[in-house]
Amino acid sequence: MKKRIWIVAASMLASLLLIVAACSKEPDPVYPGGGNGGGSSSGGSAPSAPTGVSAIVSGSQIKVTWNSVSNANYYKIYYSQTSSGSYEYINDIYDTEAYVSSSYGSLPTGDYYFKVRAINSYGESSLSSYAHCYYSSGGGGNGGGNGGGNGGGSDVAPAAPTGVTAQDCGPRPYPYALVSWNYVSSVDHWDVYRSYSAYGNFTKVGSNISSSWADESVSCGYTYYYKVKAVSASGKQSDFSDVASVYIRLAGE
Repeated sequence: MKKRIWIVAASMLASLLLIVAACSKEPDPVYPGGGNGGGSSSGGSAPSAPTGVSAIVSGSQIKVTWNSVSNANYYKIYYSQTSSGSYEYINDIYDTEAYVSSSYGSLPTGDYYFKVRAINSYGESSLSSYAHCYYSSGGGGNGGGNGGGNGGGSDVAPAAPTGVTAQDCGPRPYPYALVSWNYVSSVDHWDVYRSYSAYGNFTKVGSNISSSWADESVSCGYTYYYKVKAVSASGKQSDFSDVASVYIRLAGE
């Protein structure tokens, strides 16, 4: 059965868990099913494939990083359980690093291979070379004498985020909701939650290290409600922020 994994964009400074990990970079590209080059239009060109892709264990997650591509608007990240297997899309990333973790807790033990593709308005790049990381969840506590797991550390939970707003952005038929909040330097990252009602159940839909996050899974003609939590380096969470809502316009509205 394939591992269910999801992506968390963050810049976490917490120490690594004491787990068995062996990570490496593969110098030569491996394209599943043949070259995955992007197209181009007149007046510009698709970006080149990202370089310098690496993957290392970071706590209960795997940190994937790569070099910036000058004409890329954003990136897509993919993973596989084998280097030459079928690579599955995980998420869009608007930075040059991402954190991969399991939707149900710690990642299952095993090999993880990652590739990245750069995107702009003219097309997509080929997939990058893969980065490999072996993750084992059998260890306990943070390394370097910094306490155990997310329960370690003496920091307190951050205050709830303030200034949360949600905006309807992007061209039809590919809109996105841009959720923003006030930046606080002592916060490690922020988690974004969404609901279809101001008083409904809010489900976590994304994370970021900066003070905004783009929700590309919205549909035109619907109203979405968002709340945000701040998270410390040791995993302590704030209370929810106030709710922010946005209506995603239909074409022509």
